[in-house]
Amino acid sequence: PDENYRRIVNVFTCRRRRCFKHQNQPSLLFTLDREKVRRHIEQTCDEWYRQTNPMVTAQREEEIRLAFSRELSSIADGSGERSKLASHDKMLDLNACYEILFTVAEKEHLTFEYFFEDWEAYFLERHRHLQGKNESDVENKA
Repeated sequence: PDENYRRIVNVFTCRRRRCFKHQNQPSLLFTLDREKVRRHIEQTCDEWYRQTNPMVTAQREEEIRLAFSRELSSIADGSGERSKLASHDKMLDLNACYEILFTVAEKEHLTFEYFFEDWEAYFLERHRHLQGKNESDVENKA
């Protein structure tokens, strides 16, 4: 992040550009290319969150990684002893992940229910993508 981190507010102003080729039809004097507006907003937001005001700073990312590592290392097996499974073989439930990922302030804006909706959408999209990839792999082998 730069020196303006957390000091700037984004404001989008959308204006219709005058279309001179339709001067004889007042209803067509102004046109709005919604696709260009959408692309511009996405590009501006991508640049903004990547360079000026990242949603996750390197420091916050490291804090999250450490929190997940601590949580995974504390998972016990059925006997109550620390699990001998490697970290990549352990899993946390979504509630635990939500608690680790978001600060108290962030949770005011993103409830667990919204987080769960996002997770479901991500999961379904990933499933569709992988399913399509597997189907194309089968077609390529045939």
